[in-house]
Amino acid sequence: MALAFVVMVVIFGLMMRRGSERERKGLWAVIILTAEAMLFFIFYQQMSTSLTLFSLRNVDLDLFGYQVPAGQVQALNPIWIFILSPPLAWLYNRLGKKGEDFHISTKFAIGFAILSLGFFLYGISGRFAENGKVSFSWMVAGYAFQSLGELLISGLGLAVVARYVAPSLRGFLMGVYFLSTGLSQYLGSFVATYASVPEGVTSPVQSLPLYTSLFIKLGFVAVIGTAIAAALIPLMKRLPEAGAIEEHAS
Repeated sequence: MALAFVVMVVIFGLMMRRGSERERKGLWAVIILTAEAMLFFIFYQQMSTSLTLFSLRNVDLDLFGYQVPAGQVQALNPIWIFILSPPLAWLYNRLGKKGEDFHISTKFAIGFAILSLGFFLYGISGRFAENGKVSFSWMVAGYAFQSLGELLISGLGLAVVARYVAPSLRGFLMGVYFLSTGLSQYLGSFVATYASVPEGVTSPVQSLPLYTSLFIKLGFVAVIGTAIAAALIPLMKRLPEAGAIEEHAS
């Protein structure tokens, strides 16, 4: 993973050195938004790590008489993506026709704000636990916020490359973007270890505070991500997009 990070830095460094001034500005936009996307995927990785283990140990998985397997709780993510995608696409189209669509950097900032709400919900759920277990409805609500945040951040990741980079570099930089997501997912699994349950601990009452503490901390990290993304919006709006770069080059 360290090697992958070094490779990314070297690639962006070479492109910065060889590109024109306007191309370098577009690359800065890609670097900034890719870094934000990497932060998102650290949160995303919690679905298959800490959130799944939280579901196993501290969530009442009885759903109308059916005992939901802990691993299947992750299915809430694609379900919410399926539900939320059409209205979000409708909103984008409606705003686009009016010329009022949000800038992509603004969508990233909103995505982090929504993501933080999801993790705060997971953390707060512990206050309403009975015998160390929380209602399944908390997971449904938390995944709704997490999935909406995903649509606003991860769903626009490749659009960042297409928007700010000339066609000759797009395919290559999309590969770099996927490399960055792999790196961040590894970091996400590392973050999940902070909620590891000590050997011999089997009581939900004992494991609950370990998970809720991690989720609250992740919620605050997402708030920091929101603040950084919001602070960068004015800069991102000033950076030239690919169309402007191509027009200047011609």
